[in-house]
Amino acid sequence: MAIRGTTTFENDLDVPMPGDTKTNAFNPIGGDAATTGTTAAPGRTEATKGVDSATTASIADPDRGPVKPVARGPSDASGTSLVPGGEPLAAEAPRDNFDDDADAYEPLGIRAGSFLLLPSLEVTGGASDNIDSTNKGKAGGFYRIAPEVILRSNWSRHQLESTLKGSYKGYPWSDTADDPNLSTTTTVRIDVRDKTTIDLEGGYTLDRESSSSVDVAPGTETTALVHQLRGAAGLTQEFGRLAVTGKGSIDRTFYTGGTATGGGTLDSESRNNSLLTASLRTSYEVTPAFKPFVEGALLERVYDQKQDALGYRRDSTGYELKAGAVIDLGAKIHAEGALGWHYEELRDNRFDPLEGLIAEASLVWSPSRLTTVTLSGETAFEPTTLLNSSGSTQYSGNLKVAYSLRRNLEVDVGLGVALRNYQGSVDEDVTTTGTAGLAWSLNRNVALTARYSYENLQTNRVGADYSANSIEVGLRMRR
Repeated sequence: MAIRGTTTFENDLDVPMPGDTKTNAFNPIGGDAATTGTTAAPGRTEATKGVDSATTASIADPDRGPVKPVARGPSDASGTSLVPGGEPLAAEAPRDNFDDDADAYEPLGIRAGSFLLLPSLEVTGGASDNIDSTNKGKAGGFYRIAPEVILRSNWSRHQLESTLKGSYKGYPWSDTADDPNLSTTTTVRIDVRDKTTIDLEGGYTLDRESSSSVDVAPGTETTALVHQLRGAAGLTQEFGRLAVTGKGSIDRTFYTGGTATGGGTLDSESRNNSLLTASLRTSYEVTPAFKPFVEGALLERVYDQKQDALGYRRDSTGYELKAGAVIDLGAKIHAEGALGWHYEELRDNRFDPLEGLIAEASLVWSPSRLTTVTLSGETAFEPTTLLNSSGSTQYSGNLKVAYSLRRNLEVDVGLGVALRNYQGSVDEDVTTTGTAGLAWSLNRNVALTARYSYENLQTNRVGADYSANSIEVGLRMRR
């Protein structure tokens, strides 16, 4: 849209003014002066060349006088109008061809003061040809109950968001142990000043250890529950385009429960440990959409017990160095990637250092309002109780594509691959996963869901390979 005008004054255009003796001060463009009771406006002068006649037309008002011509706003070399800040006045992209509203099936949530609460509950039932996820697992049915609550602040300054997600998977017609899962995270951003922020994070996860894990002791009937606690605090200071972030965190891992064949509780206390990390990250804004960074961190892992059951000291110290970049093109593309090196030396010199390449990536791409592509890759270094091994390195990648057939009908397909090898050991695991899902929203609050899942483990450990196929359908309720 362009608004064109002129700075020419009324006297130059001979426009009638209030108080003139003429009986009618309105003269339509191209009208006859004899019929309107006024003389026609004169032809364009040098001051009004290039100005549209409709723009320079004046309408006399008894109280306010004529409407004055408007001066043309700032523009670039191509003639595109600019706002005062210099950005083009771009038109909004046209909506797609769906007849219904874009937000007709989005949950509204519950307003609680300056907070927004988004609760949901999904209940499903299904069947699998390998509910034990083992080499000779049995087929059976299962049910899943999965609640989720998101609490989000709506403040002018600062921000708080808390998420609680859980699921309970039970096997009513089998002796397979039920599988609980819980994850909760709270993040807080404190805007100290315009260029200074403090970020706080706290979280807890609960999961049952996989029966195919190499760390599961022989003779285990029911694997232990794995608890992980996390706390972190960071300070970011910006210096123009340069930003520096210092961060400290502690990750606590401990094991409970589990039974051995024939009864008795598993002794997993020797595996309990805490990881302390201190990191410093520096980034530079080359453009608002491109920010390269470098990051370094110091690590220290401390076990509750000085020695494990075999008499090894598994405490360690180390570091991480990596460099990468963040690309942010708004709602269209957001990506981050980094490469680096991890080094962790155990106190017991009988172990080789746990070291390896760091490869991290994340991408969220929306080529259209109907399609979202999500790609992620990460590297994890984890301790182990495996004899002669200082730990494991896992490289994993996941790809998911979600497409809306209609506003209330979405399909998604996902693929994942994870490679894990153990330092000082020949053991190697390759896990492949695949999913296909469908969600049909009946309204804002209720949706029908269906999902197919596939999992396959290939390993050089004898008798540990397995594959599993499962399908489940259910109902999702949200507010």
